[in-house]
Amino acid sequence: MTKPDSGAPKQAKVTQFLAPSDLDVEAKFKTREDKVERAHRLRKDIWSFWIKDALTYVVALIVLLMTAVYCFWVLWHPWSGFEEKKWAMSIVTSLLVGIVGFVFGKVAK
Repeated sequence: MTKPDSGAPKQAKVTQFLAPSDLDVEAKFKTREDKVERAHRLRKDIWSFWIKDALTYVVALIVLLMTAVYCFWVLWHPWSGFEEKKWAMSIVTSLLVGIVGFVFGKVAK
């Protein structure tokens, strides 16, 4: 039966077949991460997910919603001219095409 691992780095002996005599080679083997390191890594991964992935989608959704609200506001108000309504309608059409492409484009891949 083997002894339990103490967690200290182990020293490896390198023979002259692996390394020439004029070359110093040093290797260390480290044990797996402990509970504190694992908790720190998982906490860092969670923050990375929220900042890189979720926050990007939230900001993009807010921008899209604000643009859509403004375009619908322009379309429904009688004071806006024909050119503004054409512009707003093309933006709304582009938003809808982009949303449909995003939703159904992921399924096709």
